[in-house]
Amino acid sequence: MGVVQRQSIKGSIAAYIGVLLGAFNTIIIYPLALTQMEIGLVQNVISKATILSSFLQLGAGSLAIKYYGLFKDEKQNRKGYLLLILVLPAIGFLLSLLIVLLFQAQYRNYLVQQPRKWPATFIWFCRLGLSWP
Repeated sequence: MGVVQRQSIKGSIAAYIGVLLGAFNTIIIYPLALTQMEIGLVQNVISKATILSSFLQLGAGSLAIKYYGLFKDEKQNRKGYLLLILVLPAIGFLLSLLIVLLFQAQYRNYLVQQPRKWPATFIWFCRLGLSWP
C-alpha cells in the first residue's frame, strides 16, 4: 500500500471519528447538559466564530497551500515564507481587535434589545473568532 493510500485511509478514519464524536455531543450530551436556549447560543457563537476566523486569517491558510511549491527551493535559499504565514494572521488579529474595540458599544447596545443571555456571548464570540483554527 502506497504512502498516499495509507494517509488517505488514516485521514478518512480521523474524519469519521470526528463526525461520530460531534453527533454524540449534539444528540446525547448537549440535551443533557444544556437548555434549548443554551444549545442555540452555543451553535450560534461557534458558527459566527468559524465564519469570522476565515476572514481574520486574511487567507493565510490558502496562501500556505497554494504557494508552498514556490518557496520550497533549497538552491535559491528562500526565506520568509514562515514569517509571512505567521505575520498575516497576526495583522488580521490586530485589525479585528481594533474593530471590536471601536464598535463594542454599538454591538452591546444591539444585544441589550435581545434575550438576556446574548450580551454575555460577546466576549466568547470575540475570543473564539480571534483564535479559531
